[in-house]
Amino acid sequence: MGAFLRIEASTSCPGLLYKVTQAMHIRDRDIGRFFFVIALFIFLLFVFLWPHLPERDAEAYFNFADKRMFLGIPNFFDVISNLGFIYVGLWGMLSAIGHVELRNKQRVWVALFFMNLTVFLTGWGSSYFHLQPTPQSLFWDRAPMSMGFMGLLYVIILDRTNFKMGIHVLFVLMLVGVWTAWYASFENDIRYYIIVQFGSLIFSTLLLLIRRPQYFPSAYLWIAFGFYALAKLMESYDYEVFHRLTWSGHTLKHLAAAVAILMVNLGARTRLQPRRQRLY
Repeated sequence: MGAFLRIEASTSCPGLLYKVTQAMHIRDRDIGRFFFVIALFIFLLFVFLWPHLPERDAEAYFNFADKRMFLGIPNFFDVISNLGFIYVGLWGMLSAIGHVELRNKQRVWVALFFMNLTVFLTGWGSSYFHLQPTPQSLFWDRAPMSMGFMGLLYVIILDRTNFKMGIHVLFVLMLVGVWTAWYASFENDIRYYIIVQFGSLIFSTLLLLIRRPQYFPSAYLWIAFGFYALAKLMESYDYEVFHRLTWSGHTLKHLAAAVAILMVNLGARTRLQPRRQRLY
């Protein structure tokens, strides 16, 4: 590990976690080996977990806690809470369009545009799904969401490495995400979708831990990951939260996930846009 990691002492940084993450820094010349090791680790992890992963969505998944109708809209709050995705995605796209002319950071803003486009589409797809929850309508929720996971992974790789990846790599990753969503809905096997979702998050987390940022302050990304963890927690306790708060866990999941994406966009603006230029 000595050649793989460069340990740097830090006596002025408060907090053990901060000291450890600052000390662990993969050098540029070792980043290729790091990618191979981490990819192999994630592959072996999911090979081990494959027999234990659920193959299909449980029937209870489509039985959400809050079924209240309002203004003639069934499952009103699960539907309307998707406005958070639509707003954040639209705001992120407009912000990216306003900065795409910055040549040295152009790829990052283009990637952010497409990532936010998937968030915007997730809002509409999830709204459609919650109007009439079925395995088939779930595809329109999961397809843009899986593209969003891959888009975020691409953005974090750009931020934490010196790789010169073309935008075509982003499109390939997004196509893989769409395929996993299609396979989950129409071949009744969600395991590939689970791998895309959690594999990309594991990879991104490890990059945050051992590579320093170029564009995104780490604090914003950690807060984003925290809100996403909160979203998954709310999703798991849909009924329990509903009985305590009269707002269902799934409704709050939508809002927490939208805040997670908002934090990514805010982090981008702090580093990527010129100080004198404030557009949106």
